Amino acid sequence: MLTSARSVLTKLGYLIDNPWSNALDRSWHAGQVLADVLISRHAGVRPISLIGFSLGARAIFYALEELAKRKAYGIVQDVYLFGATITAPKATWLNVRSVIAGRFVNAFATSDWLLGYLFRFTSGGLNTVAGLRPVEGVPGLENVDVTDKVAGHLSYRSCMPALLEVVGLPITADWFDEPDVGLRQ
Repeated sequence: MLTSARSVLTKLGYLIDNPWSNALDRSWHAGQVLADVLISRHAGVRPISLIGFSLGARAIFYALEELAKRKAYGIVQDVYLFGATITAPKATWLNVRSVIAGRFVNAFATSDWLLGYLFRFTSGGLNTVAGLRPVEGVPGLENVDVTDKVAGHLSYRSCMPALLEVVGLPITADWFDEPDVGLRQ
């Protein structure tokens, strides 16, 4: 009996303290900081476009949610979310949409097994994860299926130039330069 209870407590501790859950929480904090930066116009006074994937997309979403809460309109022009680690009700998506003046894009990959796996165990379902399927019923939200471009969740970064091209943004190179690993040693 003691071994069984210890096993349950160990699993519960992992769920509470696991890196994925911590990262999800930190993305909320990053979103609050981003909203503050945008509202204070530290990024300038022109409308800004935001592009993010995975947890970066989640941070952007939380920033937009905070901007909507503060009725901070006219700051964000376009938003592009790729492989977004977001589950939210339609009302929240509509609220977030209200602070975006231009395009709002949700790019998803139905075959992103890693995102599906992580959300299955931490949020109780796959049907609401924006990075895995279209977000329905939000006027002005464009859903773009990038399943044929993305090999998996960990490939979003390397695929980003091609993904930006898919959503109609101009690109100057079809790869990212990686920093020289030798300089870090």
